[in-house]
Amino acid sequence: MPARSKPAVRRPAAARTSSRTSAAKRPAKAPVERRQTARLDVLWQLNVEILSQPMPVSAREISATGFSVETTTPFDDGSVHEFRFTLDGGPSAVLTAESAHSQPTERVGELQLYTTGFKFVELTTDDKAALKTLLATIQEYLALA
Repeated sequence: MPARSKPAVRRPAAARTSSRTSAAKRPAKAPVERRQTARLDVLWQLNVEILSQPMPVSAREISATGFSVETTTPFDDGSVHEFRFTLDGGPSAVLTAESAHSQPTERVGELQLYTTGFKFVELTTDDKAALKTLLATIQEYLALA
């Protein structure tokens, strides 16, 4: 006598899944961290001046390889600028950096804000030492907070 196969069980439509699930239904992937060095959040303690193009600017974060700022003017990718970084009551450094990306973030009233990421370029030995001192002081400040 031949073996009888089990009858197929059909799940309700709501419980069925498809390999063709739309992208909107799939969970979003976490962004991949591509930075080579950790960034320090400095929005409240680091003063930045753009010496080559004066304008209001707020530093968001900084690392040994770059930093990001928030401005009311976007920067062209690849543009090179000179910056003065100063800590309240601490060290300062004048460093050169190249714009890696600039994107609109939010509006404040009539103002459009842009966040721009910069990477340090053309750093001399003295520049690297000044940056190292600046970062060490920021880390000390963060440890006290």
